[in-house]
Amino acid sequence: MLARARERCRELPNVEFLQRDLTDLGDLRESLDVACAVNSLVMPRVEVIEQVLAQVRAALRPGGVLLGIVPAVDAIHYQTMLLVDRARQTGMPEDAARRNAAQHAEHRLYDFAFSDFRYAGLEQHFWQPFEIAYRLRRAGFRKVKKGRVRLEWDQFACASDMRKHPPPWDWFFRAEV
Repeated sequence: MLARARERCRELPNVEFLQRDLTDLGDLRESLDVACAVNSLVMPRVEVIEQVLAQVRAALRPGGVLLGIVPAVDAIHYQTMLLVDRARQTGMPEDAARRNAAQHAEHRLYDFAFSDFRYAGLEQHFWQPFEIAYRLRRAGFRKVKKGRVRLEWDQFACASDMRKHPPPWDWFFRAEV
């Protein structure tokens, strides 16, 4: 991703790309105008997310902006609802439709109470829509705005049956220092 971004911005002398641990940005204090976090605020421990947000906040100059995309756990609930309805429309009883939806939406990989996803040793936090403003404001950001980034159905189970519905989403946000 960095190589692609560097290529696209090669004509911009004021753009610098850094790859580093987000919990250690102390040497960047008030040096950034913009920070981007695309599916990188997915740590399964809230304390680490809070630490990263505090580090990013401190690295931004006054008036700086954090732009981010985070995975949406409510999009999994949306997909599940559509899968239940799809199964019920075929005449499947509701209990069976729920089991079918849970299987296709891979519920066994999620801890919905804490919005965590676990697969093959990978642990990620998915975000609730209300959590975005809450966590960003706690970290000292202001003017928090969020919106949806539509995903492609192709990456989800039963995609061919779901195309008539709006696709699931991740959350985009913009926050100012």
